[in-house]
Amino acid sequence: MNNRGLILSIVALSLAVSMLNLGMMISKHYYKPQITSLQMQVATLKKRKPIIIYQVDNAGSELVGKVTDKSIIEGHYTVTIGAYGKFLVTKEQYESINVGDDAPDYLKQRGIDSNKTPLELESE
Repeated sequence: MNNRGLILSIVALSLAVSMLNLGMMISKHYYKPQITSLQMQVATLKKRKPIIIYQVDNAGSELVGKVTDKSIIEGHYTVTIGAYGKFLVTKEQYESINVGDDAPDYLKQRGIDSNKTPLELESE
């Protein structure tokens, strides 16, 4: 009777280990596409360069210069004013500005220090 209990215990243990192994194999194949997708996203994010957007405060000074470049960076519309650098603008502002134009008046104002959007400030 003692041998029979030992054999039953071994069979139960081996069955439990087999079930665990089977579960691990199934989960490995089930989650593999998701893991691969996440690894690709991580690789893409590591390749991206961060974009730093500064809030401009031109109070008390005059912004003098011409638009030297226009670009869309990851969905953000920017214009470059000579040595002053890139300015974030709305799509409408971006479309109304041409390279070679003088710096627009709304870029000469004080930077946004409220919750108003650029369009709201433009209409003031």
